[in-house]
Amino acid sequence: MHLSSPIIGRQRIVFLIIEFHEIETKNEIFIDSLKKITRFFDIVHLHGNNHEKVLKNGLPEVLEISFVNKSNDLDYVNFPKNFPIDDLDFPNNPFKPDVNINFN
Repeated sequence: MHLSSPIIGRQRIVFLIIEFHEIETKNEIFIDSLKKITRFFDIVHLHGNNHEKVLKNGLPEVLEISFVNKSNDLDYVNFPKNFPIDDLDFPNNPFKPDVNINFN
């Protein structure tokens, strides 16, 4: 699917949740995909999969990212900058600690 497709229309897509896998070995594809998606969508939430390893740069090998269309009227000033969020995010593997991601 292309985000500017006249059939789908990016303006009709309000919210996306994408789980990226093999971030280390497919880093170029991951970065390129993020650049394309964030032209039209803002990142509003992240959750790392604690079942896989954490990379040297601190990102997990598997990462779920939630995006919202930039055409909305949301105020992002008070959106969380630390993940996981209590009572919202839960570890994929309950026997291992969750992956912490901090943007402060």
